[in-house]
Amino acid sequence: MDFEYEAPDGCHYESRQSYVWTGVMKFCGCYSDSLFNLFFDILAKLYRAKLEGGSYFYEYKNKTEAETDLQELILHALDAHDFAEHGTSVRGCWLTDKGVELCKLVWPDGPPSAQRAKEQE
Repeated sequence: MDFEYEAPDGCHYESRQSYVWTGVMKFCGCYSDSLFNLFFDILAKLYRAKLEGGSYFYEYKNKTEAETDLQELILHALDAHDFAEHGTSVRGCWLTDKGVELCKLVWPDGPPSAQRAKEQE
């Protein structure tokens, strides 16, 4: 395994995403790929929504209760770290300025396109 990304904390990580997952969010490094990918998919959607001047509403149609619960938990985690905030319901979140800075760290060239994100699923 090659630890190519040197993070602001001076440590080396496999990627910018690995740094955010373990170094910023404080999640364990023994994650499942599907949860890791869902986290960054939601973060990218929040980033695209912010750049377009809107909020992100997570998808719940045609998903299991467990899938929507995971989406909600990710949004709560982002909110708890002040990367996102919400009004009445966490279902409608938006990035804070701190969240935008986090996204710029993960995607210095801008958020992945919706099409490219869908192709990676």
